[in-house]
Amino acid sequence: MRQHPSNANKYLAASEIKEKAFHLAMLTTAILTLFFTTMTAQAQGNGPGFHVSAGGDLNCPGGQTISLATPPASIGPITFPCTSGQGTAAAEADTFRVRALGRSEHTCCGTASGGNGSARIQFDNVVISGPAAASVPVSLNFSLRGTLTGNTNFGQHGLFLFLRLGGMSTDSKIEANGFGIVNQSGVFAPLTVGFPNGAIDQTFVTPVGNVPANQPLRFDIQLGAASAMAGIGFTEVDFFSGNNGFFLPFGVPVFNLPPGYTISIPELNIVNNFVQLPAVVNGDIFIVGTNSSEISLAGVNQVTGSITIDDNTAASVIDLSSLQIASGNVSIDNNTAASVIDLSSVVTVGSNFSIDNNTAASVIDLSSVVTVGSNVSIDNNTAASVIDLSELDSVGGSLSIDNNTAASVIDLSELDSVGGSFSIDGNTLGTGIDLSSLGVVNGDVTVAGNGPCTNVIVGALTTVLGNLTIESCGTGTFTLGSAAAGGNTILTTTGYDAVNGTTASGTTTLTNKTSEASMTVQLATGSFTTPVSFSLTHLDPATLAPEQGLDASNAPALIDPVAAYQITFSVPTLNRDATLAFDVFLSGLDSATANALLAALASGNATLATRGDAAGSQYQSFPICGVGQQPTASGCVLVELLDANGQTTTGTPAIVRFSNVVGHFSTWAVAIVTPQSVPTNSFNGLLSPYPAPPHTTTPTFKRGSVVPLKFNWVNASGLIVDSAAANPTVAVFPTSCTTQTPATDPITAEDAGNSGGLRYDADTKTWIFNWSTKPLSAGCYSVRVTTSNTTFAAPTTNFPIALRDR
Repeated sequence: MRQHPSNANKYLAASEIKEKAFHLAMLTTAILTLFFTTMTAQAQGNGPGFHVSAGGDLNCPGGQTISLATPPASIGPITFPCTSGQGTAAAEADTFRVRALGRSEHTCCGTASGGNGSARIQFDNVVISGPAAASVPVSLNFSLRGTLTGNTNFGQHGLFLFLRLGGMSTDSKIEANGFGIVNQSGVFAPLTVGFPNGAIDQTFVTPVGNVPANQPLRFDIQLGAASAMAGIGFTEVDFFSGNNGFFLPFGVPVFNLPPGYTISIPELNIVNNFVQLPAVVNGDIFIVGTNSSEISLAGVNQVTGSITIDDNTAASVIDLSSLQIASGNVSIDNNTAASVIDLSSVVTVGSNFSIDNNTAASVIDLSSVVTVGSNVSIDNNTAASVIDLSELDSVGGSLSIDNNTAASVIDLSELDSVGGSFSIDGNTLGTGIDLSSLGVVNGDVTVAGNGPCTNVIVGALTTVLGNLTIESCGTGTFTLGSAAAGGNTILTTTGYDAVNGTTASGTTTLTNKTSEASMTVQLATGSFTTPVSFSLTHLDPATLAPEQGLDASNAPALIDPVAAYQITFSVPTLNRDATLAFDVFLSGLDSATANALLAALASGNATLATRGDAAGSQYQSFPICGVGQQPTASGCVLVELLDANGQTTTGTPAIVRFSNVVGHFSTWAVAIVTPQSVPTNSFNGLLSPYPAPPHTTTPTFKRGSVVPLKFNWVNASGLIVDSAAANPTVAVFPTSCTTQTPATDPITAEDAGNSGGLRYDADTKTWIFNWSTKPLSAGCYSVRVTTSNTTFAAPTTNFPIALRDR
């Protein structure tokens, strides 16, 4: 194929390409060798102190070297003109860091441009103090951050690091040409930084060296950056700009020493092997991924930037006990060996606050924290038994305290507002969560899954913009507050006698569990025009007694409540039907009641019943759903037999579930319903000498006499009937003369002078009770007549009697 003349120079034989590559590689090697030789010589300085140099190379004349006894020694960035292009260099040596920059730019033709910077710290008479020993193993911790920018068009660059303390030393290099990285040594040997553009941002540990103890030693740190550009473009090694550079470690030991040994270098603010930070640190503190056994910021009161202490898996103690203010983020995460995290003086965190996954921390002291500007996350600290945020007043963002599985107490008693969502979830040993001051949450509220019986104290909630989910266990009254959730509400309580709150704008699900039963109400969205207040009152089973009521066909029946609640909403009318479910726990019933309920289930006489709140209201029971039927409003009740795990069973159940659809709320109960025949005979009242009605005054008898109480029954025609089978009983109760309220217990036969008892006169078809009043004092009494035969109606009221002295 014939080539177009203009493209001829684009095609090279394979041998030519190889030859050019060889020459380029040779050129690169020569250039870098020259760079490092020159750079090292320029930065040597004279003796102890802080030394920096910056200069141009490869036809970029100029340079500067500074040596100072006190820091900082700093040059640049300064730019050096080249034949074609320019070189830029900078360096700084300070008490805790060295920084260097080398940059070269080439715009056209001719000799390559270059630039290099170097910074060095040297101190003599450094002593490792401790027990006498010929030598001890030593290594140095440090962090390094910066970028390496290469160029495939005849670009070269390199980074040099030199560290030495007696027998501990490392010479480390990264060198690259236009084809890639050509040399890595020292701490950089296993490092992958990328090409042509790469970055280093991590902590390092030097190889261990054996160093004599208790003897003066020389300590050197040197960092150099060099670049050259023979083609068109630029290269750069920037370990100078912003937060770039070589840093001695903050908050962790500078040197790794055996127990009992320490080191101090006052010129570098190293005291007892720690860099002593000022009370106010301007900038960030970053301690990530170290192998140090201790992390300490002792003496630091304020950090104007952020604090990151993450992934230090060997640190057993994290001491920030002096810190009061952190203006940025605070992150203390994944320090899996730290048994103590001391933040006991922190008052303010300006942005996000994260203490997560510190799985050995048994103590997390946050007792002084008052405000956090953004989000709070205290999650998965699985050994922490107490999480004390008792002074926390406000959180600007979301708050999460989740899955701290050893925490029994979570104290947020002063917290009044959260700017986002709020979650306390999965703290499975939780016994108490104090949210007594919490008023406003501009997101979801989730307090759930925190142990088998966690007492959640709320009551001040006024605003919840999202969903509201709370699980709480306690006694007495649970009060949620006036907040109507902007989303849905799920409130699950255990053990309370009463539960008060406000329905949600969305759905509302209310559950209260006691020893004998669990009751759940579910209200659909739109059940009320606007949210309304509610109250659930658990009725004590000991006070529940059989009552006259109606069965499912409205026939008379005896209603015996097993478990009951009085359910009240401030607006009684529902716009939509609701669902109601009772789970009855047979193990929570006394044996007689449990057996009676099982028998009623077998005969189809156990169901739900409701009673209005008006005086004199009777229970109305509902039919049980047949096979395939589902509950409907005012319709049948679905009955399910469940095992202890809540699964359907055909054997003896542990739980019996009753559920139906309701259109109103008042008192609802699971009840045993006993149908009763309609009485055919009416009670004819007490007969003479008891006066006939109406009784405008209480009938009075002389104290000490025998008062004959006589009564009988009549049929629909008013004729006296034989009532020998009525099986009546008569009881006399002391009664208040003022209120006419009878006492709870009747007078015994002995107290009534061994009254002659109750007998039946077959001739007159009349029952007679001769009541001896001799041992009784003057006053008011009530007579009550009952019968066990349902064909004979018992009187619905008591009969009053007054006894007077002679």
